[in-house]
Amino acid sequence: MDIYYRGFDSNSPISSGAKHLTACAARLLLAMLRSVQYMDDAAIEAFHKYISVDNIWLLCLMLAGWLLAGVVGGTIGAAVGAILAFLGAQELFDRLNDIYAPLREWALLAYNANNDDDIDKAARQFAPAFATGFLTAIEFVVLHKIFRASAALLSKRFPRPTWIDPVWERTAKERGSRRKSKADESVKTALPQMITTLQTKGAMRVARGGGFPVGAVVVAGAALTVGTVITVAALSGKERSR
Repeated sequence: MDIYYRGFDSNSPISSGAKHLTACAARLLLAMLRSVQYMDDAAIEAFHKYISVDNIWLLCLMLAGWLLAGVVGGTIGAAVGAILAFLGAQELFDRLNDIYAPLREWALLAYNANNDDDIDKAARQFAPAFATGFLTAIEFVVLHKIFRASAALLSKRFPRPTWIDPVWERTAKERGSRRKSKADESVKTALPQMITTLQTKGAMRVARGGGFPVGAVVVAGAALTVGTVITVAALSGKERSR
């Protein structure tokens, strides 16, 4: 599949229209999946509540059909509209134009993508907008009875590409790796701060004559701080002996 195809053959409007539609759906799908990398945990939870590997292709076909028939228009829009009407999906678009409105800018960005970087730009736009408007539209589409009724016909005419499953799995792994990296980075940042706090408190106790906390310092692994604490303790002792 050429996911960047945006052609049209007037001598073969239905076949070229179908090719245009599936390529558009593929770009929308990739942008949608890649956006997961830029979402917080709450948004991802909502994403997976309504979007799954089983329905994402049909959802993107619906979005692509709406975009081409209702927004892009022209000869390709007319051809795609005819295909969707035949498959029983046109009624859904007629009833959901207002709800789809928040998706318009993002969908056009993904539609006009020419390379991987453009897909990533669409993904970055989708991520923050998902929780502020996109979710309502997607929820309505996925749960709508017309979506379920059209799914069987769409699946037969436009079967799910085999590459979707590995891309979905890779996206989940990359998200998991990114979360682990952030967690590790947080630990690396927090541990020195914690050690510094413990070392400072230990030095203050010694300076007040509370004794030298050898065990705590050794456990913290702070060799440099040991010397600092000893120096503070020695100076404190001299002050008391005067």
